Amino acid sequence: MTTTNGTRALRSCAHAKTVLIGSFLNLQATADFILRASPENLLLICSGTYDQTAYEDALGAGALCELLRNHPGQAQVSDSAKMVAELYSVAKKDLLSAASSSRNGTRLSAIPELREDVPLCVQRDIFNFAAMLDQDGKVKKVP
Repeated sequence: MTTTNGTRALRSCAHAKTVLIGSFLNLQATADFILRASPENLLLICSGTYDQTAYEDALGAGALCELLRNHPGQAQVSDSAKMVAELYSVAKKDLLSAASSSRNGTRLSAIPELREDVPLCVQRDIFNFAAMLDQDGKVKKVP
């Protein structure tokens, strides 16, 4: 499987000690993994769409930031993390509408066979595992 930018983003992070793949679908499991691992540094990468920032990716990053906030050992938080957390706090009241109004959400909604992707992708925590890029470049399930 490849995506417009996701595959490229993962490849660019391959040198990192740990690379997780998160979305609304496994958000809590991803946050739990991060909190257990307690990394010295945490960098969130939003893969975007068409080489641009994607609204729905920023919302996902903001949702993750909200879950990680106020935990012991929290270090300095970047302005960009604060921005996506604030964006999410406004949009979470109607996440489907927010994601559907994005450039990519609008595009997907116009394609009959992909129309259901947006409502599916904004569901929270339907998977209870984190996903990780292993050393061989394969995505694996982390319980």
